[in-house]
Amino acid sequence: MLVVNHGGREAIEIFAVDYRDTRKQPALRWQGCLAMPAGHVANSVASYSDGTVIATVLTRPGTSITDFVRGQPTGGVYERARRRTGFPLAAGHGTAGQ
Repeated sequence: MLVVNHGGREAIEIFAVDYRDTRKQPALRWQGCLAMPAGHVANSVASYSDGTVIATVLTRPGTSITDFVRGQPTGGVYERARRRTGFPLAAGHGTAGQ
């Protein structure tokens, strides 16, 4: 299970969900986290079957909600392939450098 964390750090938290014993509540086990780039606040997160994780960001550093309301490009989709470092802007999803 992937969860966006805004508490203390901007990261995607990774949990394993153990629901094998149907007589008990499912158990969560923290597996680690993927830090977002500095100044980036993730909104949504999803993953592909190959382990690639994607996260949306509404406003990147240097942009604001006002820019968003005015229809200017502000956010993007960030993608981290399995066993890679960093969380780069996905090609074709946002405007790099803004």
